[in-house]
Amino acid sequence: MGSRTRNHIIEDESRTQFKLILPSEWVLRDKSNDYGIDCEVEIFDKGGNPTGNVFWVQLKATDSKIKQTQQSFRLKTSKLKQLISYPIPVLLARYASAENFFYVNWANKIGLLNSNHFNNTVNVEFQDYDIWGKNTPFLIKNYIDNVNEVRKGNFRLPIKCFTESSVVDLNISSVITLRSFLSKYNSLLNISRNKNEALLFVYLSNNRLLISLMDQYGASFEIDEKDTQNFNAEKISKLVLIGLLIIFAQQRKHDLFKIVLEEGDLKDSIKELPEILNDLAPHLLSGDDLQNNLSFIFECLDESEDMDLEIVINLQLLFLRESANATKREAILFFLERKLQRSEKIGSNKFIATHLYNLGQFHRGIGDLSKALYYYNQARKKYEFYLKMDYFLKELGGLLFDSKKYKMSCFFYRKAWEKDNSNPLIHAAYGDALLFNGMYLAAKEKYDYFLLNANDDFDKHEWHLKFACISTLLENHYPIEQKRKELEALELASPENLKPGELFCEKIEKAIKLDMLCSLAWYNAGQDDVENGKLLNGFIAFLMCGLINRWDIHSWLNATIIGFQIEEASKLVYHVINTAYFYCGEEYLEKLTQHINESSLTPMPKLIELIDSLIENPKQRTKELRIVGDDGDFKVVILED
Repeated sequence: MGSRTRNHIIEDESRTQFKLILPSEWVLRDKSNDYGIDCEVEIFDKGGNPTGNVFWVQLKATDSKIKQTQQSFRLKTSKLKQLISYPIPVLLARYASAENFFYVNWANKIGLLNSNHFNNTVNVEFQDYDIWGKNTPFLIKNYIDNVNEVRKGNFRLPIKCFTESSVVDLNISSVITLRSFLSKYNSLLNISRNKNEALLFVYLSNNRLLISLMDQYGASFEIDEKDTQNFNAEKISKLVLIGLLIIFAQQRKHDLFKIVLEEGDLKDSIKELPEILNDLAPHLLSGDDLQNNLSFIFECLDESEDMDLEIVINLQLLFLRESANATKREAILFFLERKLQRSEKIGSNKFIATHLYNLGQFHRGIGDLSKALYYYNQARKKYEFYLKMDYFLKELGGLLFDSKKYKMSCFFYRKAWEKDNSNPLIHAAYGDALLFNGMYLAAKEKYDYFLLNANDDFDKHEWHLKFACISTLLENHYPIEQKRKELEALELASPENLKPGELFCEKIEKAIKLDMLCSLAWYNAGQDDVENGKLLNGFIAFLMCGLINRWDIHSWLNATIIGFQIEEASKLVYHVINTAYFYCGEEYLEKLTQHINESSLTPMPKLIELIDSLIENPKQRTKELRIVGDDGDFKVVILED
């Protein structure tokens, strides 16, 4: 039988002794090694009723009689991060076998105190007041209760705050002065002399200030040695409030964030610390006072050359513009125009072009195509290098397509395709431009390439349908290309213009010969085909109408309903449903369900369930944010919707 090492013996001893110091009604259980935790403690009240509170324990034992060794041990930084990541609080317990007592502290607190520590190990230190005593069980229960309240967000202003200092040369009068300054913000902070009732803790060391909300959220600042030696209580108190601001930002407590920002009068102090705007900017931009906050951010940007801050601001505005109301959009536009004016004063064509491009993106995002085209055009004129960038050419091609300038759209998509055709989606987009420019065979070839080369990261439903429709029409001797005569075709396709003795079906056919993408002609052709029992022709006709007018819910409904009735369309119905849902959303499903319930299609519940199961979540498409760096080069940030 092998002998046990002393380490194994004191580990078991520490577990036994820890169980002995727990209240008798508490239950200790061994934990699986999977968590790297020694044991779990469940707290019961004196009546034996469960409180719902649980904490985990990491035991560290030593035989040393040296106090410094008893009060510290080394822990891997990765291990500490693991302990902090658990949803259950972890207590670090240092067992001194020579004295038969424990030092205890919470892993989260140790983590915050060492949050600026980047070595492989952390020195976990305990103080004399960390020794387990008669009051420790109460303190543990109180701590867990407070942590739970913080995690639930069950607190309000003013928040109870406790301050303490480990500055060797800092006398008690200086600490009192700090408390006095903090107490002036009595609508925000309630200064407490009892740390057990506090939720917010302020720790002051020789060159560092740490603000912690029950060790769950925190902020820290490096402070000048002169600020502690001469003790600039006013400056340090402002940092405490900024720390509270950061904590509320971490919690997404926008209401409390706004109150602290305004009542703490913090904007001037934040200007002196532009690096923290990286954390605060998203929350400044999410509030109601967007115009004033954007003006404030502009001032900060004017005084700072922080590239990361520029990226954060532009990233937030990129997402905000799509959901903002009219008032917020006006504020964003004003901000972007001010940035353009600032770049014009600097005089750099590249910076001017970048802000013109940003304005173009803004107007593009809100659907103002004419202004978007104007700014894109101004950007390329100011900085011709844009015309060498495939992303700019693709975006310009898309803008022109949406503006129904199909010939120019083809030109820029072709230029983008020549620059870089590695992304299969450029083939699909170029194919759309070719299609609407009347070049049907060329469009079909682009669709074919896209479908053969695009992997499952791309939505392909719409292009499966386009390829199938155009292929069918070309096989039936429709033109491979044409100069579309849209107005003439539309006039022929309108039943109001039908003269006595004319056959409407003949006029529809003439309309399509003039413009193969006349949606009205295809819709009327579909109705005529269905009335005459030509369901496959009707299916293609309604499908063409839906692909031309993508938000035409009636065309998609008709195509779906016919598709379920004919075998030839069975392979395309899946793509029809997903494309229709992508453009028309839940209204399409609602109307389709209503039709099925009112028709003779059976069994109705199973068919509706089948349709719902066929719908896929749209694939995410990446967005790219480009910023001009200090070196004059573009910095690219890849984003996901």
